[in-house]
Amino acid sequence: MKKSISNFLILLAVCMCTVSVQAQNVNTLYFLENAPMRHTINPAFQPVSDFYLPLPVIGFFSASTGNDAFMLKDLYFNDPTSGNKIGALHPNAQSQVWGQMPDFFRAGTEIQFNLLSWGWRIRDFGYFHVNSSERIEVQGGLPNHLFGQMLNPGMENMDLSRLTAIGNVYSELALGYSHIINEKWTIGAKLKVLFGHAHASANFDALNLQHAQGNATLQGNGQMIVAGAMDPQWINGEISTKEHLNTLWKYLVPSGYGGAFDFGFTYKPIKQLQLSAAVTDLGFMRWNKANYISLTADTTLAGVGEYKYENYVQEGVFNTDSMLNSVDRNFNNLANSMELGDPKQNPLTHMMTAKLNIGLDANFWDNKVGVGVYSHTRFYNSYVTEEITLGAALRPCNWFNLAASYSFINGHWSNLGAAISLATYDGIMFTVAADYIPLSYAKATFDDKTISLPYKSNKLNVLVGVTIVTGTNRPRQKVKAEDIDNVAIAPVFVDSDNDGIADEFDKCPDTPAEVQGQVDSVGCPLDTDADGVANYEDICPDTPGEKSNKGCPIVINEVRNMIQKKMVGIEFDFAKADIRPESYSYLNQIAQTFIANPSYKIEIQGHTSSEGTYPFNMKLSNQRAEAVRNYLIKRGVPASMLTTKGFGPNNPIGDNATLEGRKRNRRVEFDITYEEVTRESVNDRVETSIK
Repeated sequence: MKKSISNFLILLAVCMCTVSVQAQNVNTLYFLENAPMRHTINPAFQPVSDFYLPLPVIGFFSASTGNDAFMLKDLYFNDPTSGNKIGALHPNAQSQVWGQMPDFFRAGTEIQFNLLSWGWRIRDFGYFHVNSSERIEVQGGLPNHLFGQMLNPGMENMDLSRLTAIGNVYSELALGYSHIINEKWTIGAKLKVLFGHAHASANFDALNLQHAQGNATLQGNGQMIVAGAMDPQWINGEISTKEHLNTLWKYLVPSGYGGAFDFGFTYKPIKQLQLSAAVTDLGFMRWNKANYISLTADTTLAGVGEYKYENYVQEGVFNTDSMLNSVDRNFNNLANSMELGDPKQNPLTHMMTAKLNIGLDANFWDNKVGVGVYSHTRFYNSYVTEEITLGAALRPCNWFNLAASYSFINGHWSNLGAAISLATYDGIMFTVAADYIPLSYAKATFDDKTISLPYKSNKLNVLVGVTIVTGTNRPRQKVKAEDIDNVAIAPVFVDSDNDGIADEFDKCPDTPAEVQGQVDSVGCPLDTDADGVANYEDICPDTPGEKSNKGCPIVINEVRNMIQKKMVGIEFDFAKADIRPESYSYLNQIAQTFIANPSYKIEIQGHTSSEGTYPFNMKLSNQRAEAVRNYLIKRGVPASMLTTKGFGPNNPIGDNATLEGRKRNRRVEFDITYEEVTRESVNDRVETSIK
């Protein structure tokens, strides 16, 4: 059955003109810390305000559009004949247009606006978000021959087989939560319920248009899918556009359902550096009733593409209306040449466009200045796009942020972005952000009218927001002493313990004075080794220990006794530092004990009797201590655990006038720290037989 599909081609043409690249969030928003809608990039981000309420529609509106193939400047050339600037439609420029245009390029657009949303902070618990928004997404893959009808109507062969387009209109209801785990980690997640309103897609397995002697042969086949409020009878031409408009109320009734999930985190290895990562819109949409419509064409058309450029130039001015009328006739001829199969209803499930957002930023001067890098990656089926953005921000206070960015896309300065977020004293925050701001404009004349067009732009992302906020910090105004009685004093944040964290956000409001400068983001004393003992009370702040021992490890009696027993068996050659082989088994057991207790700090001390010269005895005592240390290291004891010291004859424990006393004085001892809470070391002196 032959049916008109002109309405569908018009719809498809609108999509092609509207879309122009894989769209994305406004990248510059990442660097605008006080903007309430920043949590759409990463659900772990918490607004600086305690409460926010965006106004409907204008509270959060974003739009993105562009293409990855060409800019306006790529469609204008210097005429080699006249030297004048000519456009892509001029016959002398068509070869240059086709020479630089890729065979296939991607395009897309995305629009999102707020319906009803709010967010609030619950002290000591986290930040909650509730968002209801409307989203429109259109994406497509375009062969360059699609524009051949306009740019080069005399083309003998136009391959349109890679033509694809997909569009979705849906509502999103989301519940998000963000929680600060500690001064380093913050996590966030968002669960989304999706309500589909309309879906349309088209793709062609083959579609070819050949010109010959004023006629054209169209051959090909493809498939069109429509669901929701998109009425197939309107596409087929069975009902008029007016009748279709009378049924637009259907867009308010969901026809598809789905879900999506956001997850993200932030990590601060140090106070001045933050790493963030998030996956957003990871989900699907399912349409229970989708209309699958086949498209076929195998016919010869008369008069397609019969026009000349010169016919549309009147007194040196290109007549746009005349050209568009010709193009419209050609589209109608193409539309009437195709046949549509009867719609077949089947369920349709498709994945949403997932995003991966990664950022790294550093701040200086108490976070008043920030610089960073932001990566935004989109995943649509097997097609992946990525953008890298560098940015800098000025944050003199929480109610005023200013940011600038540059995105690496095409190497042009048109990739500059800017953003500002400003809160008034009435509690209204205004936010404006944009990427790829047009900086170069060109004058163009159409129908005897001259207009300015962005010359070096192929993308544009914009965002505006008007939000009611509370709990945002504002500096107090300076007032004269004589006017103090007539001025209402603004509330100020109280910091009772002077640790730099206001009582409103301080989970440890009674921190001792000696802890100033050693607290985390919620005002609690730092505990570097995470042993439950704050640094200011921890005698061993870098080593996990016991609370009962002021954060230091405890040397248990069993270990001490074992070391004492084994040390008795260690022997040296007379007047030498060589350890006798029969002592190896004892040292091996001691080594295993030290390996099992890596928190110990051990000083190996060498001692001698008074026999011999003093310099010789000092040297010998050091050599024997080093010999024991080297042996233990070879057996796997970390070198960082062991130090040595020689005392010579200075610390006798026996009478050097007797043979037995001198034998007791020739010994090696271990000084094991981390035992006494008074920082005093315990000397486990063990007599060593020296022969």
